[in-house]
Amino acid sequence: MLAQTLRNRWIALLLHGGLWLLLIASLGKLDRTTTKYFQASASTSVITNLVPIVRIEAAARLFAGTPRGRADTNLLDPFFTRHFSPPVVQAPPLTTRKITLTYQGFYETEGAARRAFIKLGDLLLDAPAGSNFTANLFLAGMNAKSATLTNLAGQTNVLEFNAKTELEVPAK
Repeated sequence: MLAQTLRNRWIALLLHGGLWLLLIASLGKLDRTTTKYFQASASTSVITNLVPIVRIEAAARLFAGTPRGRADTNLLDPFFTRHFSPPVVQAPPLTTRKITLTYQGFYETEGAARRAFIKLGDLLLDAPAGSNFTANLFLAGMNAKSATLTNLAGQTNVLEFNAKTELEVPAK
């Protein structure tokens, strides 16, 4: 019934005209009267109700974090949740690592086996044939141009003279 009344053409015209009259009346100031303002008289009466200073000091202690009157202000944010954060997963330990080897030559003394100079990173090693360098890397042989390394699985690596070679070995 209300919808039918609001759709009536006469109600719409009457409402439209009334709003126009109200706008014209407010802009034209039909009554032309102004409000009269008077100067207020100054009073010099003494204020008897002082602010309770004790309450302000207690509130200051509350937010300062002093032991007396301390509030739990260090709690988590009420909008913080751990529901959506993924669980912390530690990376699996490395099974291999890379080392840099450089063959620097060999020397042989009377009555002793050949010994090779091999640089492991920045460390210079003096090793005889058959010596162990890392977890499973052994010096198999050497000559003037190269050194041969093997591991327990039978894989062979050749180190050229004065050339850096990067190998992957098992981590200890």
